[in-house]
Amino acid sequence: SSPLNLSVSTVPGSPNQMSASWSPPIPKNGIITAYTVYCNTSASQAYSEQVIGPNAPTVRSVVNGTTLTATFNTGLNPYTKYDCYVAANTSIGEGMQSKIVSNTTDESYTSSPLNLSASTVPGSPNQLSASWSPPIPKNGIITAYTVYCNTSASQAYPEQVIGPNVPTLRSVVNGTTLTATFNTGLNPYTKYDCYVTANTSVGEGISSQGVKGRTAESYPSSPLNLSVSTVPGSPNQLSASWSPPIPKNGIITAYTVYCNTSASQAYSEQVIGPNVATVRSVVNGTTLTATFNTGLNPYTKFDCYVTANTSVGEGFSSLVVTGRTAESYPSSPLNLSVSTVPGSPNQLSASWSPP
Repeated sequence: SSPLNLSVSTVPGSPNQMSASWSPPIPKNGIITAYTVYCNTSASQAYSEQVIGPNAPTVRSVVNGTTLTATFNTGLNPYTKYDCYVAANTSIGEGMQSKIVSNTTDESYTSSPLNLSASTVPGSPNQLSASWSPPIPKNGIITAYTVYCNTSASQAYPEQVIGPNVPTLRSVVNGTTLTATFNTGLNPYTKYDCYVTANTSVGEGISSQGVKGRTAESYPSSPLNLSVSTVPGSPNQLSASWSPPIPKNGIITAYTVYCNTSASQAYSEQVIGPNVATVRSVVNGTTLTATFNTGLNPYTKFDCYVTANTSVGEGFSSLVVTGRTAESYPSSPLNLSVSTVPGSPNQLSASWSPP
């Protein structure tokens, strides 16, 4: 007849095992030669995360007729519900099966989360947005997801200088959330390698495939090493050169050099109105020199600075550098007066004001 009191239990720490125990049938109707325990995936499988084919084979464990316990060591999946029963054998054959008992195997580490993507957050150059799908199988109840992002080994933006030991940044969300946004710690216009992991009660599982994401552009920092020099023989020109900003924070689309009459103008001979407009020269984002060809006065001190532009707009100005245009021919002296020298018939006396 049917074996009695079947009990099926989890084996702690062994997600691919279950343990079964039972009592012998009453009556035995012979000498019990073997017991066979059968377990198959449960028709009431409630764990949608655990995908099992419709034709999953029944797993069984055979023990001798005096043993009343069995452990399934192979063939079971983690965190899966199984329907189990036991039958006894005599020399005639296998008898009636016991009542069915259901049990779920222990949790395990999850497999890899799927379909990770990391994308720019428009207008937020210090953020990245990540989304993914849950792992299949989950192998347990997902308690958390952790997204990791670090500067990319294939960083293709030489303008973005990043130290070799930048720590990995991470964002942790609960087990039902499938998105995360990094709100701090990321640099503008920088490539990051990202991956995501899932946690069950056992711990952190296998990481997803890595993906690359890039933060948005921002305003560039200050251009460096501005130098402003005289153009020999060209008293209405100044020449400027500089180095690109570090970091650029994007693709530099233009540089703009501004020059205005210097507050420290020490050349009293050069009269300039107090409201002289700033003169500027705009060049493309790959050019690191500019020459002012119009709008400058000879032998005049100018305070100059340079800025860089990305798609976001104009960035921070460089340090101010002072330059002076070359000398030129003077304009006409003023108020010339010529007079007789009394008593000196061979002389004339002249006086004038400077130009």
